[in-house]
Amino acid sequence: MDSDLAEVSVSHDESGCVLLLRGSSGLELASKLHGAALEVIPGARNVTVDLSKIAHLDGCVLQVLLAFRSALEKASASLGLKGVTADFHKYLEYAGVGSLFDRSEQGSAPNVGPG
Repeated sequence: MDSDLAEVSVSHDESGCVLLLRGSSGLELASKLHGAALEVIPGARNVTVDLSKIAHLDGCVLQVLLAFRSALEKASASLGLKGVTADFHKYLEYAGVGSLFDRSEQGSAPNVGPG
């Protein structure tokens, strides 16, 4: 996979830190998400991962999201998902982790829950 196909950008807004995922979901995106997660965990309160720019969600990225959520929870912070399409919602439910993430639909404001 070409490195420009997977990207994670970090920004900050009024609700906290936002990680925007872009490109193909897979090992490369999971690796980039992992790196970004390690950078933002210290000092984080509310983090939103925006999935609106990826076409599908796979097990590699989901595993990093679960570990990221766990690390943030230990730091008394929260993780929310933004841009959760109907297919992503089904995937999270089928994987048995749908209730673990605060989610908002494509185009909605982030739902990050209490920090």
